Amino acid sequence: MLSACNKEQNRNHTLNNDNFFRQEPCACEKAIKTDTIISATDIRLKKEAKNITLVFRCASIVTGTASVSDVHGNNEHCEALYDVQCVSSVDARLQLSGDFKYFTDQLRLQQLFFEDLKSNAEYYFEFRLDKDRKINSISRLPIR
Repeated sequence: MLSACNKEQNRNHTLNNDNFFRQEPCACEKAIKTDTIISATDIRLKKEAKNITLVFRCASIVTGTASVSDVHGNNEHCEALYDVQCVSSVDARLQLSGDFKYFTDQLRLQQLFFEDLKSNAEYYFEFRLDKDRKINSISRLPIR
């Protein structure tokens, strides 16, 4: 699994060839591929003709798994743990696929994603891309 944000030690702020992603202490990866998972926050919508583009800040998030049970040791299950390492100070953007899937703890309607954005809550999301580098899957992470 590839992560789309890295913590750079080099503080050189340069643009790559397509002016899309920048290097900085916490920056989006330069080469976003279809198997890259992008962690993002501070998402805004930008409508361009018939397309919707998401403008966002990449985040570096460490994920762990913990075994959790009740006080008697019953009902054991695994839970994901998240630790936000850093958030980019530079906007990135990707186009949203018209048939994207939205998940919280289960599959949700697309409209609920837009409502979550309007709520102005500080959510963190994971994006997955299709072969055309459009976002086709969005998962809201249980981080507050």
